[in-house]
Amino acid sequence: MRSAPDFAMSDGILFNFADTVFVPFKDIDAVADHVDARFTATERAAGNALQPLLDFSRGHPQRTMLLAHHLWSLTPRGSTADESAWIDALNKAYRGARPLLEARWSELPTNEQRAAIGLAIAGGGSLYDEQIRVAVGLKRGSIRKALDTLEGRGDVIRTPRGPQLTDPLLEHWLADRGAY
Repeated sequence: MRSAPDFAMSDGILFNFADTVFVPFKDIDAVADHVDARFTATERAAGNALQPLLDFSRGHPQRTMLLAHHLWSLTPRGSTADESAWIDALNKAYRGARPLLEARWSELPTNEQRAAIGLAIAGGGSLYDEQIRVAVGLKRGSIRKALDTLEGRGDVIRTPRGPQLTDPLLEHWLADRGAY
């Protein structure tokens, strides 16, 4: 079986055979309806776990599916998921994603790492904010290049609120490792 670094790191054996493909984020109401319908079709209910899942995933297609899958698998037929099941689903998804997150992170140059941490701290705010920029050690003149490179790799998307890390599990991982 191939390991995550084979896919994620530029010297990984499969890296050059994969293309970055942007899949648009989904409308959160449509996602909620779909997840709810899929749970219902299998005699389950997403219950109080649905809103935290939607809030966390922000409509990220792969992460939403992954988190909904884990939540579904932790919800027995005939029962309703609760916030405890959501936490368990998030932890299960996170444990599975950690090797890939670590591999991708190790490939990022320092300024891109700083920009990613800054975006996680900013929560939709600006990297040009002096407190954020100083906290992560990013020079004002380096911000645009770092953001453009991260966006080109698919690690950052532009939103109406400003640039944002694409992967909510990456933000979770950064917080977990004490990056901010």
